[in-house]
Amino acid sequence: MKRVMVVGAGAGGLAALRSLSRQADRLSFVAYEQSDRVGGTWIHNDPHKPTSMYDNLRWAYVYLLSILCVLYSAVVP
Repeated sequence: MKRVMVVGAGAGGLAALRSLSRQADRLSFVAYEQSDRVGGTWIHNDPHKPTSMYDNLRWAYVYLLSILCVLYSAVVP
């Protein structure tokens, strides 16, 4: 019997566990999550934000938007 380990119980980990559960007769699997809840980046504790999903991407959005503005101003007189 093959053994599988899933690290994280976010969206990807839960999807993997669901898929693995369909093969439980051929596989042995276990999941590890560092927090006490499942949900990954959708779990947050700030009541003033709807989600913590895009906290790490916010800087990239501002950076790319500033580059697009510079490029647009160089093309359009």
